[in-house]
Amino acid sequence: MPDFSFELNRSFERLCGPQSDEFKTTLSKLCAALAAGHSCIRAAPLSSPLIGWPGEFKPLTQDKDRLYLTRYWWYESSVGQKLSQLAKEKCTVDLQQLAPLLNSLFPPSAISPDMQKAAAAAAVMQKLTVISGGPGTGKTTTVLRILAALQIVANNTLNIKMAAPTGKAAARMSESVRERKFDLPVAEATLAVIPETASTLHRLLGPRPDGSFKHGKDNPLALDVLVVDEASMIDLALMAQLLDALPVDARLILLGDKDQLDAVDAGAVFAELCSLKSPSPAFIAALKAASGVEISPSKAASSCVGNAIMTLQHSHRFAAGGGIGKLASLVNAGDAKGALALLQPNDLFAEAEPELGWQANSKNLLTRCDSGYQAYWQAVQQNDVAAAFIAFDTFRILTALREGQAGVMGVNQQLEDHWRAKNLISADVWYAGRPILITQNDYGVQLYNGDIGLTFIQDGAPRVAFKGEGNTLRWFSPARLPSHETALALTVHKSQGSEFDTVILLLPNEAHELLSRSLIYTGLTRAKKRVEIWGNNEVLSKAITKQAIRQSGLAAVLKAA
Repeated sequence: MPDFSFELNRSFERLCGPQSDEFKTTLSKLCAALAAGHSCIRAAPLSSPLIGWPGEFKPLTQDKDRLYLTRYWWYESSVGQKLSQLAKEKCTVDLQQLAPLLNSLFPPSAISPDMQKAAAAAAVMQKLTVISGGPGTGKTTTVLRILAALQIVANNTLNIKMAAPTGKAAARMSESVRERKFDLPVAEATLAVIPETASTLHRLLGPRPDGSFKHGKDNPLALDVLVVDEASMIDLALMAQLLDALPVDARLILLGDKDQLDAVDAGAVFAELCSLKSPSPAFIAALKAASGVEISPSKAASSCVGNAIMTLQHSHRFAAGGGIGKLASLVNAGDAKGALALLQPNDLFAEAEPELGWQANSKNLLTRCDSGYQAYWQAVQQNDVAAAFIAFDTFRILTALREGQAGVMGVNQQLEDHWRAKNLISADVWYAGRPILITQNDYGVQLYNGDIGLTFIQDGAPRVAFKGEGNTLRWFSPARLPSHETALALTVHKSQGSEFDTVILLLPNEAHELLSRSLIYTGLTRAKKRVEIWGNNEVLSKAITKQAIRQSGLAAVLKAA
């Protein structure tokens, strides 16, 4: 029995006396499921004073054939209720004004249907918009045009906020907006309303020392429009807290990739939302009138959020027919045979596809990393901080696991031992060039989960540099850093929201329960130019064919709303 369920059962027995073996077994399964990211389990009703039906305020809640810890039932019910309310609220739009406005923001496109333009029309016409698309499909470009359109049709100056689950994702969102904002064909007054900085969701909500948030139902956020990037990373609890803090008249725009890994903690809100895409005939007609874009009807059963889901499919990053794009499509389709054939057409290192590489084992991994990190170590040795940050993002090892020789902890240790043996780095823990990943938010020093820092020796002492806004640098002594770890290699989970020129995706030698289709897809699509998969055929094949689906009742709540 997992430790958590054991302690929980002891607490329950102090409240209500000894419980049946069947109850203990079910509780153990429920706690294990929560640890694996599920919000509930399928279970037949049990007779216990600790289990109640919805609304009975018992420690566990039985809702039809689903059993929850009651906290998670409340999270799920709250998220479903708030999203359904948002989705049902329509906005009065003057189509005679909107159609020419969208034509000015979206020049004629060779891509048909133009889903970016359709998504913009949908976002103006309703309070909730969910935009899913893979890397390079234009989510940032689309949302900038949406924000411009919303301000132009508004009767007042909008208060717009942007956020993301992690510091790294927020920084990338800010960088992307600053790069593209001034390309918009709109007046300076409109541009001035669009923010250039995104915050983490936790910072937006205002954390308190006791773990609660400043903003909630009784103290909502001061905003008119909220845009959240990398929404697939938001767990059920955080989504409930975010929606609770959203003002009643605000618009919510969620951006993400439904095929990426779900949140680390329980819930798969974004993926479940995207599974409910079901535009109604009336919505399809209104969308065509507003944008000139005709979208296809869905065979899925209708739901209250069906009109809110927009999918971008054309990637501008991966060239048509390019290796990474083709491999990502095969992985998403669960086509392990096709993926292996693409990677290793002759059972050799696959140079037939310049964007792809394959190695059946990791015996040459350290040598490969010598070349991969060569430019980075040169910049470190020259004490060129700006060049080091640029070089560090050109190459990265991503691991599926944390533990073991092929896990992130083992790989980081192997690399440090290898480079110490070559006298490339010193024996000190804080050697010059040590990259650091922040793993816990610290609002006092404004360092956040996912931030990357690089170590340099200044005046004989180590100092760690982090990128600030624009091209600024923020320096810290190691003693001032919040929880952190070495980041020569990252787990695929921690890499979400990042991108690198070249990625090595390192798989363990044996199949593992954490390996799945979404993990492989997420890892390989962190690469902009080249991805190399290091692992054996059996492990990769099993991962691609395994579709990780989280147990939840959110879709049922939304369908019933």
